Amino acid sequence: MRASDIKQKLRLFFCDKVFSIMFLLFVFFFFSTILSVVFPIEGVSTYEMNTNSTTTVGDVYDDQSLEFVFHSTKPKMLGMTFSAATYSRVLTEGTLFISVTNEAGKLVFAEERDGPTILDNQPISFSFAKQTDSMDQTYTVIFHTVGIDKSHAITFWANSESPAGVITSLNGAPQQTTLVYSLTYVSNSFKYTWYLLLFCTFFYVLTVVSYGRNRSENDCEPGE
Repeated sequence: MRASDIKQKLRLFFCDKVFSIMFLLFVFFFFSTILSVVFPIEGVSTYEMNTNSTTTVGDVYDDQSLEFVFHSTKPKMLGMTFSAATYSRVLTEGTLFISVTNEAGKLVFAEERDGPTILDNQPISFSFAKQTDSMDQTYTVIFHTVGIDKSHAITFWANSESPAGVITSLNGAPQQTTLVYSLTYVSNSFKYTWYLLLFCTFFYVLTVVSYGRNRSENDCEPGE
């Protein structure tokens, strides 16, 4: 094929400047989309593992520690949320200690929270370093207090459900109830990929409509 023939075919294809611009935009967004799929942005997803609180687990104070064992079914866990209660009291002293250990007994998270920060019927949420290998791992969460007596005990919301791999124990005694909790994981976010695709589709449709309406038979005749 001669060079003049190639030029002529390109001229026929790109004779409309608007179409040319839109075509380049389409190419740009197409490759941007491919790039975003290959290298997705990390997002965060929260899964409510056990909801619908119907009762409380019992008193938690200096002589009553609470242990919660659960099984993680996803990788890259990085946070948990539990629902606490204070029996409508406002705590003025004491400390709640929270610890999380993995299946190998390694400490994943440890924190102490002042009693006054624990509010009635409010969530207790905490985050820790991303657990890349959390899939099919068992974790143990322990809550215990210092400086909180029985008359100022706190509690956690629960229900009578029994999800697989979950054990709730109060001061070493297994309970018939299960804590209400949710887990937070890192997840691949393709939100911007969808934005790119929608944006690209919009311009592509706009181009086709504009090109179909405005192009005349003589616009791209050879030798013009």
